[in-house]
Amino acid sequence: MKSNNKYNTSLPDIVQEVLAAESLIRPYIRETPLEFSPFFSSISGSQVYLKLENIQITGSFKLRGAMNKMLSLGDQEKKQGTITASSGNHGAAFAYILDKFNIKGTIFLPENASSSKIDLLRLYGADINQYGDDCVLAELQAKKTAQEKGLIYVSPYNDIKIIGGQGTIGVELERQLKKIDVVLCPVGGGGLISGVGGYLKNKDQK
Repeated sequence: MKSNNKYNTSLPDIVQEVLAAESLIRPYIRETPLEFSPFFSSISGSQVYLKLENIQITGSFKLRGAMNKMLSLGDQEKKQGTITASSGNHGAAFAYILDKFNIKGTIFLPENASSSKIDLLRLYGADINQYGDDCVLAELQAKKTAQEKGLIYVSPYNDIKIIGGQGTIGVELERQLKKIDVVLCPVGGGGLISGVGGYLKNKDQK
């Protein structure tokens, strides 16, 4: 099955993206625990486990995708500078990576972003721009700025490298649990479910 998008995102290709991301980002992320939940197991009549991405280095799974995208950039692309839009976990992951690898980057936030989130991003020394009164307007402005200034736009979700990075959760789940019947993922932009689902459901396809 082929895609008409800019990137070829047929299912076997997502599997390869996840496996490539696993090799690339493994030294820079945590393999988070998978913990049995007595409470959810008892009320559901099943065996429920929780993947503790809240103890990932920057506090969420977003580090996986952002790390994969940034490490996939060539030296010239890094010199061009990078830009993203996020008022939350993706922004924190992006800022952490900028600081760790000394990469130039800017984060667009809505004007009503909380001061605590802004303070967190600035702890990493990130360049902050605020625009509009919601996340969509900030994202559109970040994309426009990237095009005008020749910067690399790092999407929070809509990028095969982001999807591949998030999908490394699926690789860890395989190591941590012998039999998996169902995986439940939160969905915002869709990068997490695309990566985890694309990997686990299609890794055995030839």
